Amino acid sequence: MPPPEHAVLLARGNYPAHPAGDFDDAERELVARYGHWMEALAAGVLAPTTPEQEHFARAARGEAEPASAFEVAWAKQRQAVAAHGPPPANWREARQRLAHLANLKAMAAEAEAEYSARRAAVLETVRAELDAVDAEFAGRLQGLADELARAEADARAVVLAGRSSVRHGDVYAMFCKERVTWDGAGLGEYVKDHPEVARFRKVGKASVQLRYGPPPDRRPPQPLGPRPVQALPPPAADPPAEEPY
Repeated sequence: MPPPEHAVLLARGNYPAHPAGDFDDAERELVARYGHWMEALAAGVLAPTTPEQEHFARAARGEAEPASAFEVAWAKQRQAVAAHGPPPANWREARQRLAHLANLKAMAAEAEAEYSARRAAVLETVRAELDAVDAEFAGRLQGLADELARAEADARAVVLAGRSSVRHGDVYAMFCKERVTWDGAGLGEYVKDHPEVARFRKVGKASVQLRYGPPPDRRPPQPLGPRPVQALPPPAADPPAEEPY
């Protein structure tokens, strides 16, 4: 059994493994389960009780190369904190929401693939008729598209010369004046010497962009099979107070 002061932190669990950390699944699980204990051991709050723990503390201080799975995982945690700052306070909730979103996205992709296959099968039954219609209208449609492009260019040129918007029926040519832009970096430096200019600065609201797919340095995941929509996972249960090494 570990000493009581070790046991308390070993039983705590739910340590925030950094979302930007370059962990594999096993390393992320080590940090999440034993992070509070490793943090205290690395900081000298806990005294090592085994040679392995002594080497962990030395590796955490940079006095030895990380060798064990615990040492490598903790080194990746510290590197992520140094590069990106501490994990956000709501990181666990955000990851749960993204996991739910990824599941729904996969289901939508599967439904779209099934729809496309079914639709293609129906279209195949009338493929010859569709090809005949395409052949009949191809030249006519292309000629009209080319003529329309030339007419749009001519209309733009006339409206630009007159510098005023014009409407005719359902066609509206809106004249837009020259756009004025400023060198943001240059103005930032200028404001340092002329702080009175800062009152003209306006800051918009923060936003979030959602991107789907693996990071560039990760292999694409294996194709996903059909699955039901899953509810948000509950918090992990507290691990048993066992000394890992």
